Amino acid sequence: MEELNNNSLDARDGQPNAGSAHAGLRKMPMVCVMQTMLLAGIVLVLAACGGAQQRRHATDQYNRCRDQEEHVDATGCWKVFLEEFKKVASTSEIDYAERYLRGRSGSPGGPGQSDGGDGGEASRIELAGESGSMFPAQQVSFRDCYERFRPTGDSQADVRWLGRLCGGPCGMVAFSDIRAGTQSQSERAEAYTINLRNDRCYRFIAVGGRGIVDLDTAILDPSGDVVEKDLRRDSWPILGINTAFCPISSGEFRFVVDVVTGGGRYHFQVWEGALQ
Repeated sequence: MEELNNNSLDARDGQPNAGSAHAGLRKMPMVCVMQTMLLAGIVLVLAACGGAQQRRHATDQYNRCRDQEEHVDATGCWKVFLEEFKKVASTSEIDYAERYLRGRSGSPGGPGQSDGGDGGEASRIELAGESGSMFPAQQVSFRDCYERFRPTGDSQADVRWLGRLCGGPCGMVAFSDIRAGTQSQSERAEAYTINLRNDRCYRFIAVGGRGIVDLDTAILDPSGDVVEKDLRRDSWPILGINTAFCPISSGEFRFVVDVVTGGGRYHFQVWEGALQ
């Protein structure tokens, strides 16, 4: 049969011969139709899966920013959230991020504080000496060393006491000098930068003085993610309380001190030990 096109005319009436045209079209085999439908279904499934994965990434970033803002300014984190996930984030998440950024704009950090955003400077923890390769033998477990400790209200003396109980006896040496700060619950958390190595383990000991009821501390990695934080409600948080904190990679970390309840002076010290 001769194949016709849509411009073919019926010789009798001069009108397009629709029936002849349809008859002349090549018919698509049923297997091709099924394959086309199957491919279309796969495309839809992949699109749905990709959207769900993007949504999960958005939720992870949202939770990361909420966690980060409990310790430092999370301006940089929220900017990334809006830049990368605004198309898939929920309206409430976008609204929260935008309100946070509006609230943080033009809000300077205090002395020794980090604003967590572009150009924020945190106070640096000075090291007690050169990081050594020889450490004392461990004589007591991390879990047992602080059983006898009770805060006296003298935070500097208490930090020294905790160091004697949980520093050397746990196979560690002083990595920093004893540092001090003053903060009330109405003030922003203070952040201190410190370089940590991935072939060492660390313990951060802090004690609040009289007037501080609940003192929280946390460690943020170079990306700003919280990798260790205090979960107890007391005035003497220890990071690495049951096992030492051993960073996965070397770099510049931030040690964050936050007075949750009360106010006054606090002291802290960092200890270093062999990789466990």
